[in-house]
Amino acid sequence: MLKLNQPRRIDLDKLFKPQARFKFSLHLYSGVWVVIAGYFGLTVLFTFPLVLDFAQTLPGQLLEDRDQNLWNLWWVKEAVLNFRNPFHTDYIYYPVGVSLYFHTLHPLNGLLSLPVQLLFGSVVAYNFIVFFSFVLAGLGTYLLLVYLCENRPAAFVASLIFVFAPYHLGTLKGLVQLISLEWIPFYVLYLFKASAHLATGRQRLRYSLSAALFLGFTALTDWYYTLFLIGFSLLYFVWLGVSFLAPSLAITRLRWRSPKYSVPEAVSASTFTLKPPFFIFRPSALARFWPFGLILVIFLVGMSPILLAMWREMNATAYYLPDPQDTRKYSADLLAFFLPPTTSSFFSWVEWRNFDIHYITGPLASQVYLGYCALGLSILGLFISKATRFWGFAGFCFWVLALGPALRVNGPTPGWSLPYALIENWPIIRIMRSPDRFVVITMLCLAVCASFGLKWLVEWLRRGGHPTGSRFVLGIVVGLLIAELVQVPYPVNPYQISPFFEQLGRDQEDYTILELPPQGGLWSGAPRMAEQAVHHKRIFDGYISREYDHPFQRSVPGFKELVTLKFNADIVKYAPQGETEAKLHSEWYTALNYYRVRYIILRSAQTTKQSNSTKLADYRAAIKRIVPSDPIYQDAQLEVYAVPSAFTVQPFVEVGEGWYEPEASGPPSSPSQDFHRWAWGKANLNIVWPGQGPKKLDLSLTLGLLQPEREARLLLNGLPVWSRRVSYPQTIKVPLALNPGNNRLEIQVDGKPATPTSLGIGNDLRRLLYYVSDVTIE
Repeated sequence: MLKLNQPRRIDLDKLFKPQARFKFSLHLYSGVWVVIAGYFGLTVLFTFPLVLDFAQTLPGQLLEDRDQNLWNLWWVKEAVLNFRNPFHTDYIYYPVGVSLYFHTLHPLNGLLSLPVQLLFGSVVAYNFIVFFSFVLAGLGTYLLLVYLCENRPAAFVASLIFVFAPYHLGTLKGLVQLISLEWIPFYVLYLFKASAHLATGRQRLRYSLSAALFLGFTALTDWYYTLFLIGFSLLYFVWLGVSFLAPSLAITRLRWRSPKYSVPEAVSASTFTLKPPFFIFRPSALARFWPFGLILVIFLVGMSPILLAMWREMNATAYYLPDPQDTRKYSADLLAFFLPPTTSSFFSWVEWRNFDIHYITGPLASQVYLGYCALGLSILGLFISKATRFWGFAGFCFWVLALGPALRVNGPTPGWSLPYALIENWPIIRIMRSPDRFVVITMLCLAVCASFGLKWLVEWLRRGGHPTGSRFVLGIVVGLLIAELVQVPYPVNPYQISPFFEQLGRDQEDYTILELPPQGGLWSGAPRMAEQAVHHKRIFDGYISREYDHPFQRSVPGFKELVTLKFNADIVKYAPQGETEAKLHSEWYTALNYYRVRYIILRSAQTTKQSNSTKLADYRAAIKRIVPSDPIYQDAQLEVYAVPSAFTVQPFVEVGEGWYEPEASGPPSSPSQDFHRWAWGKANLNIVWPGQGPKKLDLSLTLGLLQPEREARLLLNGLPVWSRRVSYPQTIKVPLALNPGNNRLEIQVDGKPATPTSLGIGNDLRRLLYYVSDVTIE
């Protein structure tokens, strides 16, 4: 046994030769598979009864988000296998498509689940990601806590605080990108290793590369967590900077340990003499800081293709910005941190009627309950170990941020401003709408502090000659944590799909399907996206995280009538007065065929929200006017109508950009109701010619001004075709030569828009310049 009053020479070259390093690593990571098995078993428990029907049921009650994430996994697989850009797709919102840079796509999960999707399908792949996230989050947290507190039993038990926190279980409601928090502890582990005071230059480089890799994995999973980790790193950087400036910390004193642990892993110097107590003088304490910059540079370079595309999109649009009230709506209530979730297995008996935050702790919201066992152990850890000071400080900072911009205590009161209000309008921070998610870092900090508290308890009992008592304490803590956190049975829902979509999936032809009622209101596009993962046909609806208007179906003949349930209620006239709908049928069929619509699907109500709809009969009647035949397929979920081919191919007009909604020009009771649309600047009509070769036709429209005497012009595909000074409503007739496909007819009127109110004409506050009506083509 080493005597502390005698110096001892240690041959570090011998200790750190390859064979010794192998044995040391084997000893350090022995039992890891047992630990993984433990997390797997606990995941089975906390998600029970999911494991009983792994291939047919999915966890959670937010079906829209669940279905959206099913589509996310499928789309990443589809994009990778077909060498497409996963961040843009025309499989939804066809034919325009949509950008997915600000959508919660989590492409890394799609890549990880790709083999499972190919072998077992999307449902099993979804559940695989759930189990993968819980088990790997457990392993990462365990390794982090072992590195920090150097006690494996305490690390395993304390890791449950983070892995099975109510927040993590709350994400199971359908938010796969939030379930996937497994990369957070790995990043923190390698950040701390890279900035450790005893790390060598080579080790700092290796650990920095690993940290940057895990930060990239986080970015490919969820941008919220990425921002949190960057903020955490900045906080730790400042903490180290303050410590570095303190003169008393110029020398780091190392605690003397037993010979088994006497040489830290990071030390790689040659033979030297240790004299307890001993000191190590750091030749360059600044070396602890450069890994922060290196990690950030590697991350930015590696993610630059995505970040640059997002930056361009941020400068060109504003759809990614949430509603200004969302940050208050999705902030944590102060009481929610201390009230167990209403879905708790052991605390469901608690009466909640006196608390207005029932929804906050309910099954459909983020659950921010901290847990009294976790808090008790964390306070003990903060009290007995200085090593927990940073973690207590960081946990408190993120806890305050989770409260959002204004304090709420059991409701909207008192509303005092909080630190988040100072940063909520910063360029990147303003994209966020859910401050309550900051609690994920708080839970990790609680787990670290609790591991030190639990370690102290265990070692105190062992030093007192009670090894059995230490194991008993560990068992009691595990039991308390499970009792406090478990929410069994966790809500699961079977995933059912119409056999018709499975039939479409076997059809290799490429075409589209039009689904009614249209998305909007209580109808969501997410179930249609999940079904697309089965039938693989493009659709005209969708549901993305940062939603914006997609007016295509309200602008194209055939689509417009089915979606709005209004016929001849726009500026384009296809059937002049006195004609039957026979001509309309030709225009409708041409447009539907041009956009490759093979089937029109009428969906029946499948949820309580959808059951309130009373327009199914109206949609059925509208379909009958366009497809006057019986459905070719029908079940409890849907009716399917086949779209016939057009008898003759006709050019048709789509309403383009720059217009307000159509308005009636006369009294509603008029038998020949006319409609007009106002524009505030440049506006356009798209004239589509589906045929082969050029097409000549005559276009007629009526142009009117809000203010008289303006120069007006028409441009077809960028070339002027008509120009004149207009002083009153004027009917324009101009010959056009169309190219095959889409032809853009742009209408330009000189001058600036004005509000009718400013001109003393009524009380209309819209900015208007001119209007168009009676658009016909011959």
